[in-house]
Amino acid sequence: MDSDARTKLEACVVREWITGEFQECRRIFFLDPGASIHDLEKVFSSGDAVLLPSEFDVNYEAVKTISFGGQMLEAGDEFFFGKQCVELQDYLSAAFVEIVTSTVVRFFDEDGWQAFLDDADLARYTGVFPSSLLDRHVLLADREALSKPFELNVPRSIRLSADGTISLGLQGKELGRLQDLQTLLETPVPNIAMLSGEVATRSIEAGLASRSWIERYFNAIDLMKMLRLENGRSKISGFGWSYVEDGQSDSDPLASDPFLFESSKGLMLADITSLRRQLLTPHAASVVAIVQTSSSSELATERVAEYLNVSTEKAAAMCFEASQELNVHLGNLNNVAHVSLIVGER
Repeated sequence: MDSDARTKLEACVVREWITGEFQECRRIFFLDPGASIHDLEKVFSSGDAVLLPSEFDVNYEAVKTISFGGQMLEAGDEFFFGKQCVELQDYLSAAFVEIVTSTVVRFFDEDGWQAFLDDADLARYTGVFPSSLLDRHVLLADREALSKPFELNVPRSIRLSADGTISLGLQGKELGRLQDLQTLLETPVPNIAMLSGEVATRSIEAGLASRSWIERYFNAIDLMKMLRLENGRSKISGFGWSYVEDGQSDSDPLASDPFLFESSKGLMLADITSLRRQLLTPHAASVVAIVQTSSSSELATERVAEYLNVSTEKAAAMCFEASQELNVHLGNLNNVAHVSLIVGER
């Protein structure tokens, strides 16, 4: 593997372990300095990766093996791999420090967690996003767990500590001891367990259960970065601005749906997955806004017919066309139910 490919692989593995958003790896094992590697190879399988302190002169042939220096335990810690340096910061402090290198932010206590929720609410109701998360150097730890907190999955970001404990990711729940690793790897846990190492589980559960739009919020941040939109001045539907305000909305747009926003060129629709952007007419924008905030095709049709003063048949056709041509979908009901968690509380 040439040096460029190696650098890309290392960055990809580190990013996936930090965010929990897996694309290239099946599972990633992170060993703190001093952690035991005894019999570790027995649990590896195809697609796995391991992040090893440079003190270990080991290269597992069956998995992606990456050597690192430093550590990622406390705010201010630095972590080195290849020619890259990543700094760890508390979410609450990140807004007040100068970001000069790649930086990971996580929650070290209840204050940091509450600051995250307050920032998300501010963006939701005013369109002003936290500057730290808009910085291209910043990664939010365990973003996947925040986006889908109540899904059950087997552990994928696994941390082995020097004292033999096994935990999840950067800030997750302690699962057990090294001798039970194989069993722990086969036991599904809710994604929220990735976050409950430093903050009480119930605080996290309550904060995310009432904010089913968090994943959409992260995608809006990606949109802001991608298009370099001006924070607090750019209008993004669902974040301090709605193109259609008819009082009949009963849903939030799907997290992955394209974003309707206002630009200097007019009303635009942007898909952060396909990177597709297109200019919309006011009528088309109205249909998009209504479809995305309606829980049923019947409601969307009624709203479009009333808002644009067209027949029901015409309104239904316009909604269908928006779905087929613009890849927009009916929304999620605002009162999305969530599963009860079976994880220990602090």
